[in-house]
Amino acid sequence: MDLNDLWQEHKRFILGVAIGLVVFFVAFSWISQVYDTSGMERLIRKYKASLAGQKRFGRKALRTLEQRAKELKKRLARDRALVEFKIRPEFDVSKKTYPERDYARLAAKVQEEIRNECELSNVTLDPRRGAARVGLPPSSPLEKDAIQRTLIGLDLAERVLKTWLDAGREVLGFPSGRPLGLLSIDRVAIDIGSKARFSRRIRGKAGPKLDEVRVRVRLTCGSYTVKRFLEKSQDGESPLQVESFKVDAPSKGGGGALTVDAVFVAARLKEAG
Repeated sequence: MDLNDLWQEHKRFILGVAIGLVVFFVAFSWISQVYDTSGMERLIRKYKASLAGQKRFGRKALRTLEQRAKELKKRLARDRALVEFKIRPEFDVSKKTYPERDYARLAAKVQEEIRNECELSNVTLDPRRGAARVGLPPSSPLEKDAIQRTLIGLDLAERVLKTWLDAGREVLGFPSGRPLGLLSIDRVAIDIGSKARFSRRIRGKAGPKLDEVRVRVRLTCGSYTVKRFLEKSQDGESPLQVESFKVDAPSKGGGGALTVDAVFVAARLKEAG
């Protein structure tokens, strides 16, 4: 059988096979262009090469880092316990729906207690300069954050004033001589600061951010009372944090009375986020 006879007899089959080959090569070329993986393979090879030149840590190094992290957390907890102000639960309204109710109740309670203790100890509570209000502002704060910060200040102010009152009573009980106790509470002011001032204060400083509320007091008392207050203020698990403490010598005719201007701080770590 010659080629012509073969073509005549099987031309339809031969044409089908030829067309199929053409379609196959066209499709293969199109798929290779659309789904080309050579670029991805080059990226993978490049990434593997970069990893090969980097220093990697093994399990031993990981365990060392984990141990170091635990030590740093323990140190932070220890330092935090030493310096951070521990607000008493009744003054913590951070989770209260209506904190203004607690504010009004606590303000009235603390003011009454301080007023009664001053009367019992014959201590003058100056109605001016915030002493009679225990440092609270003339009008109640409205925002929850301001209420909470003011109550932190009230918590601190109550501790400070009661420590002074206790020190004065103890001094009056000394067996020898006639030492002066606490004579008067002349000024009390709670300074909750402002967000703007707080931001300026911490900008550019490294380490944990501190949120601070201050209580400023002015009192008149004897030297033994000052000494006893300083001793008592550092006793216990929550010593008072003193920012400044100034004692002025008595003026003429003062009878040995001293004027004390002091600033106390309730400092807390500002939570991240």
